[in-house]
Amino acid sequence: TPGRIVAQNAGFCRDLQARGVELAVHGYDHVDFTGLAPEESRRQFERAVRAFQSAGVKFDGFRCPYLSYTDSILSTLPPGAFRYSSNKALAWDVVPPEALEQATTVFEELSHFYHAEPASVRVATPHLMPDLVEIPASLPDDIQIYDGLKLGAQGVQRVWTEIFEQTYQRGELFTILFHPELYEHCAPAFESILRQARERQPAVWVTQLRDVGVWWQEKAGFSVHISQNGLEFGCSPRATILLRGVETGAPT
Repeated sequence: TPGRIVAQNAGFCRDLQARGVELAVHGYDHVDFTGLAPEESRRQFERAVRAFQSAGVKFDGFRCPYLSYTDSILSTLPPGAFRYSSNKALAWDVVPPEALEQATTVFEELSHFYHAEPASVRVATPHLMPDLVEIPASLPDDIQIYDGLKLGAQGVQRVWTEIFEQTYQRGELFTILFHPELYEHCAPAFESILRQARERQPAVWVTQLRDVGVWWQEKAGFSVHISQNGLEFGCSPRATILLRGVETGAPT
């Protein structure tokens, strides 16, 4: 959420937060960060952080409008303000070829903005950056499907369900990128995916991005030491260690 929106609607944002919604920084204004000088980028983040703090709204991460992130932005972030970033994107090959042939300018323009990497060559998992965890989003998003491809609400559901199926089979992460103004058109897709997620075995972890960031940082510190006396694992109490073809006298 842009900081300006938080500043103008502080009570509403606190109410959302009280209901369990996670809000994250989206700049102070909804602008393309690739066109900003470093000092203006820094000012955008500083004003957004102040707006969230003044409103009493907790934040852990940030996403630039239009995914307009560049590596130079890291140097403009307020020190210690964020724990995660969600600005990279992966494009899944889930749109029927006949729909792509009918793509509008909206689809093309957003694809140009997003600079997504193909999911066929990149795993959909978080990765560590200096002082941050990057949590990639999955594309196409709702505007690309609904306005850019004219596939309607059923199209949103079909496309996102296919991404969910692929990420589940690959054991990876599905970060849905959507916009609140299209929520009514996305609702059937959300309901379908959540229903499938609850039914799957092994289970699907349905959670917020802040929890994904904490988990990935925690997991990054895990280690295993191999010696003549056996294996010694360095991990947190909630870790699960899977053993195959190994007999152990330790409690399991």
